[in-house]
Amino acid sequence: MDSKRLLKTFLDLVQIPSESGKEKPVTDYLVARLQSLGLEVWVDDAGSRIGSNSGNIMGRLKGSLPGSIAFSSHQDTVVPGVGIKPQIADGIIRSDGTTVLGADDKAGLACVLEMLEYIKDKPHSTIEVVFDICEEVGLRGATQFDTSKLESKYSVILDVDGAPGRISIAAPYQDVCKVTIKGKPSHAGIAPEKGISAIEVASRAIASMKLGKIDDETTSNIGIISGGKATNIVPEECRIEMEARSRDEAKLNAQTKHMLDRFEEEAKKAGATVEVSRERVFMGYKFSETDPLPSLVAQAARDVGLQPQFIRSGGGSVSNIFNAKGLASVVVGVGFENPHSKDEFIRISDLEASANWVIRMVELVK
Repeated sequence: MDSKRLLKTFLDLVQIPSESGKEKPVTDYLVARLQSLGLEVWVDDAGSRIGSNSGNIMGRLKGSLPGSIAFSSHQDTVVPGVGIKPQIADGIIRSDGTTVLGADDKAGLACVLEMLEYIKDKPHSTIEVVFDICEEVGLRGATQFDTSKLESKYSVILDVDGAPGRISIAAPYQDVCKVTIKGKPSHAGIAPEKGISAIEVASRAIASMKLGKIDDETTSNIGIISGGKATNIVPEECRIEMEARSRDEAKLNAQTKHMLDRFEEEAKKAGATVEVSRERVFMGYKFSETDPLPSLVAQAARDVGLQPQFIRSGGGSVSNIFNAKGLASVVVGVGFENPHSKDEFIRISDLEASANWVIRMVELVK
């Protein structure tokens, strides 16, 4: 592994703007780099369907050894991600404080590129890469990606904050619900008793719900509430947006039902009506620490001096999407800290350790 080349790649990447939906400049850079390394490269048309000026990149470097493995990192960054000026001090890379750094997820991209640089002239298994768009705005690029185009049965997503060595082997299912309560308007000062307050109905329902951390696998949250037109009108309508998550699908179904039932019950008591939409945003997944993919990734970590740490996440990632599509996938840490903020940073030593980890994963493929 060439530390200087890795650092240069990372610094080049973060200075290329690629906010969600505007990834084209970094797509062009990545396609050129992959082609120069001898990969077959394709860019799909996902952007035309999800509002991006680019597409998901897929690359394949055929190997002379048996087996194959895929690696994935996302091309986009959150806002503000234009005009990033990386600063290095005491072995740590930060932005100048006016933007994010973009190590989420350009640290992952840099590690994959360095692995390819290192491995291309050595005997290796087939290596595939997927660099998705619009990850930061709902995993939309990965959702559009056709995983059947991959030869690999296993994939590793480089996109977890914290020290390298972290391996997410479980993540939740998620439901998002939109609820509209419709009551009856009346003059709040003259005849409030003739109205049915949609806001009051919502308040009573929410007050009776189990919310927050339900158990070690399950959470729920009321995120947005809006309604009413004026202080002197009993509000006819109240709109609520909420979510529930669980790494156990049965628990998620029970929690979502509980929340929706409370709205229905309180509305019925008051004579109001309820309209509901429910969306399963992503499917969850669970691996055992001894399953083939987590075992390979953990052994690679130990081989390069890292302590593998298996985690069970409360958030979603591209791994949720790929696992739901039948492509076994775990997501791993690549060293960035404080993502989605102007305080984001990465230690050069963690970037190097992550690249060595990825290289070792390839060497262990059989």
